[in-house]
Amino acid sequence: MSAKVETFGEYLKRLRGKTPQGKLAAAIGKTTMYISNIEKGKNNPPDESQLEKIADVLNLNEQQRFELIDTAAAERGTVAQDIVKVLVENKALRQYVRDMNVGRCSIVSDSGK
Repeated sequence: MSAKVETFGEYLKRLRGKTPQGKLAAAIGKTTMYISNIEKGKNNPPDESQLEKIADVLNLNEQQRFELIDTAAAERGTVAQDIVKVLVENKALRQYVRDMNVGRCSIVSDSGK
């Protein structure tokens, strides 16, 4: 049995903790209902500029910011813009990713992941 994958809305709600939805909504110029609907999975994740504002309100560290942006992008079926920029600017990296995709190489990591 596989573990349930956390949705963006569930992740945001967990990160938000006791921070009121209204505080997040005000930071991005939306309503409290908008944030509530994101957490319920009824609205798509906000765009990256809005996510940065949410991250500021929640005082997220760099790793948490990247995870917030990546989780939103994954749910939208997109890729975070910082990653797109690096890929667009680096032909060798694009080729490496394609090679990985077809099994010609793999990621080597000391972290065991």
